Formats: sequence, structure tokens, C-alpha cells
Amino acid sequence: MFRLTILAAFAAALPLRAGEFKAAGPELNREAVTCHLPEREHLANTAGSDGLGLCVFTSIDMAARWANEPALVGFRDFMTRHAGGGYPEKVEQYVPKMAASKGLPVPGYVQHTGGDREFLRAALKTGRYVCVTYDGRDGVFYRGRIAHMVNLVHLSDRLAAIQDNNFPGEWLWMSPAAFLERWKGTGGGWAVVLLKPGPPPIPVNRQFQVSSSKFQVGREALQLGTWNLKLGTPRKMPRAGISEDDDLNFGIDRERIGAAPQYRLNGQSISREDAFRALGSIPDDTDRLWITIIGDAELRRRIRAHLESHPALASVLGRVLIQDYPPNHWAVADVGFAPGITLQLPRGPDGKAAVLWRMTTYPGPESLAGAIRKADPLYKPDRDPDPAKPEPSKPEPAKPEPARPDSAKPVSNAFDLRDLSPVTWAVIGVILGLLLKRRDEK
Repeated sequence: MFRLTILAAFAAALPLRAGEFKAAGPELNREAVTCHLPEREHLANTAGSDGLGLCVFTSIDMAARWANEPALVGFRDFMTRHAGGGYPEKVEQYVPKMAASKGLPVPGYVQHTGGDREFLRAALKTGRYVCVTYDGRDGVFYRGRIAHMVNLVHLSDRLAAIQDNNFPGEWLWMSPAAFLERWKGTGGGWAVVLLKPGPPPIPVNRQFQVSSSKFQVGREALQLGTWNLKLGTPRKMPRAGISEDDDLNFGIDRERIGAAPQYRLNGQSISREDAFRALGSIPDDTDRLWITIIGDAELRRRIRAHLESHPALASVLGRVLIQDYPPNHWAVADVGFAPGITLQLPRGPDGKAAVLWRMTTYPGPESLAGAIRKADPLYKPDRDPDPAKPEPSKPEPAKPEPARPDSAKPVSNAFDLRDLSPVTWAVIGVILGLLLKRRDEK
């Protein structure tokens, strides 16, 4: 029995074989999804005013829920009043309209076409809920080829996982190669990434932080074996899609998705390097501290305004990622957060991070800046400016000595070989050659 248990555990840890797909919960083979949006936040695809699917805007809506981006939460329902179908230029057209309908600034986002795998890795590494095209053929959700956009929530060397808006509450797992083939199968690999970071890591006490990822299976359940996997459940094909050339289309205008590699930031064409820099992977933002503000709308607005514009906080702003929530939001409720301001270390591989401190009341921007600096592991107290001490005087630069004319050069009686001319050296060489020849003749 012990041997069978060991074999079963070993088999469960193996990666999926090529061409193998499994519908499961947010963990498979002891590997958890990188971005776990709770099932109650999943949205089902629907149709626009013309009957065409809204998978693109449904996927962006879920990415906005993950990133706490209020300007785009409700994007799916907003688009039901407009024609369905999606392509990059249409996203650029309707993102500003959606933000304007709420009276909010246009959020930052990057679009990519051309199937750059490292772009997806950088987005997931920095905690983004990535919207990607997917062309089916998995034998679990779809038998044949489709035109669709879903959310990529995991991509490691062993496994990839998508969350499909046609199947809320489930995750489809596959090999990385199988996913990349299906990503590039519709329009050459289109991805949409919101730039705002995802939710803060689960808080733990600093001395008890657990680093092993096997204990982290999601944000709702913190122990293994609590997920309803729904394996083998009969599935009905969703109604949002339309038939096009015998392929199911759930809201992608394939003719308007270019296959050439391209990166666009808020509608403007940029280089690959700038796209990665926008994601925060250059420099890598995974070493930043987390500030999470929990409270009523007025408190959150006031603290955010100070963090983004007060001079006292300017020096620490580049070291922190900021999120703010009401106390009942899914990202902070029931996972250990309390009202106030929490500062955490960077996220660990298990999705958790130690709490450096928690303020129950807001002391003002100057006190907040000082508390962040002193808790930062990279903080150097000796570099703090001290108004009570005079600034150290800077030594005056040495003045170059004036050049002296040749006639003013000091005269030296010492013989220097470097003073001999090339002709003199040639004569010396001939004389030495003759002397050596005579010696050999003798």
C-alpha cells in the first residue's frame, strides 16, 4: 500500500503529456495558478447588440476585477449596448469610452500581437491577469477550432492554465507547448494586459512565513483538498458564439488581428523593450514592497493622493506597489487584512508576504514616509538628510598647472634612450649585426 501511495504521488507530480488537457480547480499536480480570481468573480461571456460574442471585453472585465481597476469593472455589461466582436483597435476605441462613462481616467494597458512567449511570462511574473486569444481543439471544452479570448492565469515550464469565460468556475490545464500553439492559432497570438498590479500577497507574521508553494492553493482556501473539481461534469456549449465557416466564434474579429509582432501602450506603438518596461519587468517590480489601504472611500482617496503627489513620499514611491480596498472586498476579506495601512515585503513563491507593520490610523504623509523608509530592508539610515548638520564642504577641484613652453623645460644631464632618433637606432642595429657576424666567423 505504501508503495502504491508513493507511485500515485509521483504520477500526480508529473507534467501533463503533450496533447493532454484537464479541467480542474486552481491547482493541479501540486502546482497552483499564479493568479487566482475567486469563482464568485468569474464572468460568463455574453453577446453584444448585434448578437456577436463579447469574450474580449469579458476577459478584460475579469482582468480589471483582479487588478482592482474600477474604470473597467463592468466592461462586459457596458458592451452589451454596442456591437460585439473584438480586435486591438476596437479595444483602444472603447477603453476610453468605458472609463469616461464612470468619470475616471483611462487606465494603462499594453496590447501585443505576434505570439511573444516572454511577454506573457513577464506579465504573469508581475501579477497580471492576462487576456489571450485561444483557438480550442482541446477535447474538453471544445472539440474543434474556435475563435475566442480567455484569461491566461498560469504559465510555467511544466503547466499552463486558462480561465475560460464560457466556463466560469473551472480552469483548463495543459502543457505550455499546447497552450502556445492555441494562443497563436487565432490571429497570431493577441494579448491584452492591464498595467495596474494585482491584489496584495496574503499577509503572514514575519517569523512564521512559509515559503513552500505546496501550501498555497489559492486565495479562498488555504488547505489542500477543498476544491470541487467538477471532473466529468456534462457541459453544454455556450450560446454566445456564432457560426463562421463551420468554426465557433465567441467574439473575435480574426481578419483585424495582425500576425506581425507589435506592442502598443494605450493605443500608441512602442518597442518591445518599452512594453516590458511598462509591465515592470525592467526593472523587475517583484522586489517592491506592498502598501494596502483598507477603509472607507474618503480615507483611501486622501492617502492615495498623498502617496502620488506629496513631496515627503516622493522618495519612497518607486519602492512600493499600492492597492486600496473597502473592508469587504474579496482581495482582503477573510485572508488576514484589517482596516488601516499594511506594509508587506515582496510576494514570495507561495503567494504570501510578511507584514512589516500595520497602521490602524493615518498619521500623515511625513510619518508614513518615515515608517516606510525605516521598514524597508534596503533602507540606509546614514543616507538620510539631517537639517541640523551642516552640509559637508566639497573640496575645490585641483587647478591644472599651466603648460610651459619647450624652452622652459627643465634641463636634465641624465642620458635617456628615449631621446635617440629612429636613424640612430638603425645605425646601432647595423653595427650590432656586423659585430655578431664577425664573432660567428671566428
